[in-house]
Amino acid sequence: MRDYVDGALVAVPAGSTNGTPLRASKSGPVTIVIEVPDAASVTYAIAAGQPQAAPSVTVTRTGPGRWEEKLGRSTDLYITAKTGAPSYRIF
Repeated sequence: MRDYVDGALVAVPAGSTNGTPLRASKSGPVTIVIEVPDAASVTYAIAAGQPQAAPSVTVTRTGPGRWEEKLGRSTDLYITAKTGAPSYRIF
C-alpha cells in the first residue's frame, strides 16, 4: 500500500536506486504537485513500470518551488533521491 490522500500534502518518501513509487494506481490520469521548500530537492523518474536499475533519465527539482507533473493512466513517478522535506499531493 502506498501513502496518499487525494489533495492532502504528504511527505515525499525516501528515494531508492531504482525509484520509490510515489502514486497509487488509478483508473485515469492524475496530477502530482510537488512542493519543495528552500534548501531541499527531489529527484525522480517517470515511467510505465518501476525501473530494474537506476533510471537513465531523471528530473531534479530544487526549492523553493512548486511543480506539477501530469501522469497518464499507465505511468507512475519514482523517487530516486531527496534532500530536506519536500511534500506532494495527488489530484
